[in-house]
Amino acid sequence: MAILANPILILISAPYIGLSVYDMLMHKRDRIVPKKEKLLHAIILPLMAGFIISVYLGYHKIAFTHLIISFPLMIIDEFIYHKNLHPKEVKVHRLAGIALTVFIGYWLWTI
Repeated sequence: MAILANPILILISAPYIGLSVYDMLMHKRDRIVPKKEKLLHAIILPLMAGFIISVYLGYHKIAFTHLIISFPLMIIDEFIYHKNLHPKEVKVHRLAGIALTVFIGYWLWTI
């Protein structure tokens, strides 16, 4: 059984996870998401989940791999599908980006 590498990382990841879930709920309720964007999200979600879990468990090489693969996909998603979003969803995306940056920064600082 694996032990958490740094329990504080769970607290620091909470804002990003919470904002990501909120964004997902906004997709269900506020706009029609194109099939290609849904497919991209279906690829990004397990990669980011794998990244966060790997960080929690201290599997840094696996975490880096997940992040390196998901990062360009997230950029594609942002610049292709999120150009004309409602201002509320844009705000959620920006806050999630800040929260993810803080999480990654703290993780890198601790390894």
